[in-house]
Amino acid sequence: SVYSENMNRLKLDLDFIFRKKPNKDIIFIGEVWSKKLPRQTSVGYAKKGIMTKDMLVTIYDAVETDNLHVPYKDRFNYILRYIKNQYIVPEYDDLSEMKKIMKYTYFDGIIIKNLDASFTESKQMIKVKKEIDFDAKVIDVLKTKNGTYIYKVAFDKNGELVYAGKTMATKDKCKVGDIIEIAPLEITHYNEDDKLKIYVSRVKGISTNTKPDEYDTVIKVAKIHGLLNEV
Repeated sequence: SVYSENMNRLKLDLDFIFRKKPNKDIIFIGEVWSKKLPRQTSVGYAKKGIMTKDMLVTIYDAVETDNLHVPYKDRFNYILRYIKNQYIVPEYDDLSEMKKIMKYTYFDGIIIKNLDASFTESKQMIKVKKEIDFDAKVIDVLKTKNGTYIYKVAFDKNGELVYAGKTMATKDKCKVGDIIEIAPLEITHYNEDDKLKIYVSRVKGISTNTKPDEYDTVIKVAKIHGLLNEV
């Protein structure tokens, strides 16, 4: 999200998150998310400039547009100075404690920053993403304009293939009938219709298995690892 006189990348009215207006041009970096809405719903709303009562904003970095070399420990002071309703994550001695946070469906990972690193030093930042692989069957192949491929995939439900959504674009070439490994960021289970939908699903390649994962197993595993969103 951006607070600036001439920039507003998401076109969202986010004045409510600010304690006061910065006296210089600062880019505030964060995410719009929700504890209740499926990720694809909250992202869709944000892109349309809509902010509902179920949506939240988390700001985790800030940078002056004319000075990208300020260390993170100083950049974080902008958040303390200008952002309301602050929640400072407690210090942890090891990664295992932080990983417990990722069990919640609405948290997809952890960002670890070197406090002395500038904004331009991307290698001084580590992203820890929760990722569970599933085996799905390719039921259709879509070729993009830039030569990559998007696959429509399905899981096995009582011996029948059930469509689960599309993968992200990939250079890996597969064909209809192939069993591929996918790593979705989130899986939504629509209880009323008993349907699944994968969201932001990365293709990891051809699976060594000959059958897609079973529908009920996907739900169970996704729920255990905090990937399942039930609506």
